[in-house]
Amino acid sequence: VRSSVYSTVMEEAFPDPDGAAKRRAFFEGLCAGKSPTYEHYAVAGLASSKMLHTVLTTNFDHLLETALLQECRVPVGILMHGDEPLPIYPSWQVPLIKLHGDFLYEDMANLDSESRRRVAEAESSVIHRLKGAGLIVLGYGGNDESIMNLLARAAKEPAGMEGGLWWVARNTDGARTRIDEEGLLQARASNGSGSHALA
Repeated sequence: VRSSVYSTVMEEAFPDPDGAAKRRAFFEGLCAGKSPTYEHYAVAGLASSKMLHTVLTTNFDHLLETALLQECRVPVGILMHGDEPLPIYPSWQVPLIKLHGDFLYEDMANLDSESRRRVAEAESSVIHRLKGAGLIVLGYGGNDESIMNLLARAAKEPAGMEGGLWWVARNTDGARTRIDEEGLLQARASNGSGSHALA
């Protein structure tokens, strides 16, 4: 579902003036009682082994946090609104950046305008963390324009995604289309690294 369609559905299903509160309550109900899956623990294992130095998510739930906190032998910092890690965390901590917020807060990003604002707040932090690094994308369809635009800007930075872009999805054709549309392939080639779509 493209972000504009999703945003329209959310606006129509939960109109103002109390739409944000109702959307938050709706997603709290969806997330309640859920447990991390194998995939969440796989990400946590990679982070614990220091093979991942940053985790980005657009999800509102706490499944990644739970897996990370259970599995990681290093500190986990949960960041929103583009916050940088607090000085009390060592440089080798694992930051989890929640690009769309958290279902516990009414300012989570369901609407296009909210997503644009949230991503803009996190932009400098994300671009900084992708310099000299690779990016693995897991299970994300690339349908949020603000996220895709951010990745494209990060890829065009000097040394941006220097370790390559690895996009893992069920529909690799769709992922490839979105990567092409945003110029990520061209940007990666100009920085001397590749892009890969894996099923």
